[in-house]
Amino acid sequence: MSMTDDQQARIKQLIGNIQVEFGDSVGALLQEVNHIRLKDNGTLLAKAAVERDSIRWTLEWHEGPIQFDLNVVAAIEDDGRYAKIARVWVQRHATTPLDYDGHTPTTRMRRLTALSLAEIREAIEAEWG
Repeated sequence: MSMTDDQQARIKQLIGNIQVEFGDSVGALLQEVNHIRLKDNGTLLAKAAVERDSIRWTLEWHEGPIQFDLNVVAAIEDDGRYAKIARVWVQRHATTPLDYDGHTPTTRMRRLTALSLAEIREAIEAEWG
């Protein structure tokens, strides 16, 4: 479904507000995970990826030939009058080379009830639980 220019402008504004309000905190949380859980072997992407209707922060790392990324994503929707946060999730994704001979870890996603640092932290901790 295509959006009007007004809808896209509201979504863009809300994404900007999310970056200002949560960007540094989510980045710091992922840096903390990198330091504590990954012994600084991960890489936090320099800035959040902004797409048409979402914003995503990503921490990447390797364990042998397996590449992991841990994403914190907020998806935005606009009902024609207001833009709002529609979904928030934390996703751990794993990829392997084509010639990898072994078990590929499962990609997991935890949907959150709100864009909340406490919920994001809890979902991330559950990945190592």
